[in-house]
Amino acid sequence: MRFVVIACARTGSTHLMTQLAREDEIWSHGEIFGRKGVLVRVPGWPDVKPSAELEAELRALRTADPEAFLARVYAMDWGRSHVGFKMLERHAPAMLAQIVTDPGIAKIVLFRANVLANYASKLVASQAGVWGVNEQERRAAVPPVRFEAQAFVAHHDKYMGFYARTLALLNETGQAYQLVRYDELNSQTFIAKLVRFLGVASAPRPSPAPDPVRGSVDILSRFSNPGAARHFLKLRSRSEWAHESEVNFNPLSGPTP
Repeated sequence: MRFVVIACARTGSTHLMTQLAREDEIWSHGEIFGRKGVLVRVPGWPDVKPSAELEAELRALRTADPEAFLARVYAMDWGRSHVGFKMLERHAPAMLAQIVTDPGIAKIVLFRANVLANYASKLVASQAGVWGVNEQERRAAVPPVRFEAQAFVAHHDKYMGFYARTLALLNETGQAYQLVRYDELNSQTFIAKLVRFLGVASAPRPSPAPDPVRGSVDILSRFSNPGAARHFLKLRSRSEWAHESEVNFNPLSGPTP
């Protein structure tokens, strides 16, 4: 089984790929069409990184023959029956369209419904110069970012436009796909459902630690001018974006007013 995770940046795609990699039958790579390189995972990952020779070979093949490159990555399954990678909205649009319409590739679309949280996360990561999941301290040290209404609207329209076009193409071409929300990523119920979609018979597993890139659920606290963001949300009837939570089937705990 070949699969791909399609997402925008700052939606939890690395966390999702790591979740899938916990399955004995699944091998999940990273951003193979990224601008910074070909992020494939090799045995021993994350302690073992791909060799410089393998990286150079894959880069050259990606440039010379993208289709052969795709086949090469899918062949790097290391004995697993299911192998996939993730693809972000800014990566190789022509190849993305080809992959989206290939019935031999299972599609997972990861969506973060709270666009303001996605926007804030992107600003923080850009200001910190940290995009990975393992440098939380550097990201936490970044002062609050500034909310700019015009920039946010542009971000929102680009973000939602990507998902609208992708889902329309999937539906128009009759593709089977699974839509996963950011708030479902730490729910083993939904992960098990996703694993079954890929055709893997998965045994129950303990819940993982929370996503290390998750910041405060109070999204407005990430801005230096929270009042401006709050006012914008109120005008656009999007006050629910002020907070972000996750799916949780546990009984409600804590003091009762």
